[in-house]
Amino acid sequence: MSEIVKRPRARQDLKAIWRYSFEQWGEKQADKRIPGTDHGFGGTGGTPSFELE
Repeated sequence: MSEIVKRPRARQDLKAIWRYSFEQWGEKQADKRIPGTDHGFGGTGGTPSFELE
């Protein structure tokens, strides 16, 4: 199984997507957006974890 490595810039982009979604639609929808983004990479790395800092 391939591993997906998120570079610092990609992590920043994902955080920005979460923040925007949170401001527009709330926490529940924002939390749904990030896993959807990970799966958008084709699922080659399984389900990578994502932690907001």
